Amino acid sequence: MEYLRAVPDRLQLRAWEDPTVDSEGFDPLSAYVEFCWLPLLGPTATMLYQRLGPLVTAKRQFSLDARELSSCLGLGSGLGRNSLLAKAIARLCRFGVTRWGGEMLEVRRVIVAVPPRHLGRLHGSARLIHDDTVGLPPGTIIRSPHRPPLEPPRRPQYVGYL
Repeated sequence: MEYLRAVPDRLQLRAWEDPTVDSEGFDPLSAYVEFCWLPLLGPTATMLYQRLGPLVTAKRQFSLDARELSSCLGLGSGLGRNSLLAKAIARLCRFGVTRWGGEMLEVRRVIVAVPPRHLGRLHGSARLIHDDTVGLPPGTIIRSPHRPPLEPPRRPQYVGYL
């Protein structure tokens, strides 16, 4: 799926309706998003989501000036395919926080807990906050059912001169 695209001058936004996520997710301005999603999304995409999430919660569908949004976030005024705003939107799309519906950008009002496949990328306090928030014992390793179990590292076999 192609996520990276030029951003229109007037960015059309609407809430991404998903009853399952809406009932269990975290508010864009929550500490969970700040500590657990920020290391995955990066600072630019997180700030963009924290700007758009509350807007679509307050008003289900609207448009805004994309150049102004980009400038207010410190991303410059470019809207092309390789602009910083376009890249931040593409990153949110890759993580399922936003999606393009034609020319309309749908934005989740809340975000789910970090999926198991990304937990290995959380370290230190971020992982502790995640585990505490979703009720896992500290340090629990969650593996995808499609991955083989972890094996202990093998000692290298030396052949030749010792």
